[in-house]
Amino acid sequence: MGRSSLASSATSLVVAGLVVAAFASTSLATQSPSVTIEGCGGSGPRIDRGQTGIHLGDTALTVPVPGSGTFFSLPGVPEVPGPALFICHVESESSIVIDARTAEEISRTVGDASGAAVLDQLAANARIEWVGSPSMTPPRTGDGGLKAG
Repeated sequence: MGRSSLASSATSLVVAGLVVAAFASTSLATQSPSVTIEGCGGSGPRIDRGQTGIHLGDTALTVPVPGSGTFFSLPGVPEVPGPALFICHVESESSIVIDARTAEEISRTVGDASGAAVLDQLAANARIEWVGSPSMTPPRTGDGGLKAG
């Protein structure tokens, strides 16, 4: 059974058997932590349903994943400075990297035509959402400190 995760974790990106990046982040993916999927030159926990993403303080990048196909995601990639989300569509060997601060596509690797369509859908639906509480509140002074003349 999958679980929805909103907990910090350390992860390594493994490409061709070598650890090329290690990073810590907070995942929003509904994943099967015991089921590791391989593809796109790496491996990671399978996304079971719903969405994937990264939690960054008061905001989160969320990306809905299509209902069909096998996906995994990893927070961060070695070529990208700053927070990013790597998503692999295993069947097409296609992947996309999305900036976690702007929800903009950074790069993609397309394995076939069906993969291009899946990546287009992932990029179009990536969103930044507010998940925190306001850190500042207006003063509660009743009359705002104004005195009647």
